Amino acid sequence: MSQELIATWLGLEAGEWPPNHYRLLGLKPGEGDASLIEERVHQRLDMVRRYQMMYPDQATEAMNLIAQAFVCLTDPAAKKVYDLDRGLNGAVAPVAPVAGSTAVSSTAPVAPTAEAADADEPVVVLYNPADDVLPPPVIVPYDETLPPPVALVVPDAELPPVTLPVEVPGPHVPLPPPVVPGRRAVRRALYKRMARMRRLLDHWNAAGKYLATPKRRVTSPAEAKDLLLHLTGVRDRLPELSVPLGQAGQAGYHVLTLAQLNSVPTFQTLAPQQREVLGRDWHDGQKVLEDQRIVLRVEIRALRRQSTLQRVGRNGVRFVKGHPGAVLAALAVLSLVVVLFRTFVFDWLPRGH
Repeated sequence: MSQELIATWLGLEAGEWPPNHYRLLGLKPGEGDASLIEERVHQRLDMVRRYQMMYPDQATEAMNLIAQAFVCLTDPAAKKVYDLDRGLNGAVAPVAPVAGSTAVSSTAPVAPTAEAADADEPVVVLYNPADDVLPPPVIVPYDETLPPPVALVVPDAELPPVTLPVEVPGPHVPLPPPVVPGRRAVRRALYKRMARMRRLLDHWNAAGKYLATPKRRVTSPAEAKDLLLHLTGVRDRLPELSVPLGQAGQAGYHVLTLAQLNSVPTFQTLAPQQREVLGRDWHDGQKVLEDQRIVLRVEIRALRRQSTLQRVGRNGVRFVKGHPGAVLAALAVLSLVVVLFRTFVFDWLPRGH
C-alpha cells in the first residue's frame, strides 16, 4: 500500500521497487548536474509534504528514499559506483574471473606476480575502478634494441618583467550617521505590532474551537467554512510578525501544515493520535503567542511611564550618539568662550577690598 501511495504522489510507474535514484527524482540516467539534482530533490520533498499529515509513515519512507538518492548522486565516489553497477555513463562493470583462466577484460591493466616472475607472459590482475585506488603497475621487460630516451632541453628564455597593479586609495567618504527613530516612531511601531498580534491571536483562538479538543468534529458546512477562514487568517498574518512559531521543530508546526493544506476533509480523516498531536501543538502555539503579547505590553508600558526628565535624557543620549561631530564642535566653542571670558572680561570686574 505504501509503495502504491508513494508512486502515485511522485508520478512513478508501477514496477521495480524501490525505484532507482534517477527514476525517483525524474532525472535522465547518469545525470551529473548537481544543481539540477538538488532542484529535483526539493521539488519531490514539497510534493511529499502535502500528505505528511494524513500519511506520516508513508511520507517518512518517501523522504528517506529521496534523501538517500540525494546523498548518493551528489557524492562523486558514491555516484561513480552507483553508475558502474548499472552500466551508466560508459562505465563497464568488472567481469568475475573464470576458474582456470587468467584472461580478463582487455582494458584492465596487468602486473606480474611472484609466481610468474620467470614466465614469458605476465599474469593478469583484476582492477576495479570503483575501489578508488591507483591501478597496479605494468612492468615491461627491458629490450636492448630500443634506443635510450632522449632528454628534452628547454633553452632559458628571458621572461618579461611582471608589473603588478598598484591600488590607489580613493577619497575617504564618511558614513552617514545612523538614523535613530524618535519616541513617536517607536511607540507607533509598537502599537502596530500589538494590533497585528491581537488579530493573529483572534484567528488562532477561533481555530482552537476545532483544534484544541481531539474529539471535536466539524459537523456542518458553516463550521467547515469558519475553520478554513481562521486557518487562512493564521497563515496570512503570521509572516507579518517575527514570532518563533510554525517552523519545523517549533510550536504550531502541525497547525500551519494543516493551514497550508487548506482542506477540511483532510482534517476530518486524521487518526485520533494525530488529532492529539494537533491539539497539543495548538496549545503550545497559543502559549508562544501569549508570551509575545505580554512582552509587547511591557515595552509599551515602559514607554508610557517615562517622565519628562527621562524623555529629555533619552533624547539627549540619542542626539549624542547620532551627531558626535556636532557635540564636539559645541564643546570646543564653549571652551573658547570660557577662555576669552577669563582673559578679557574677568580682569575688568570690580573686586572687593
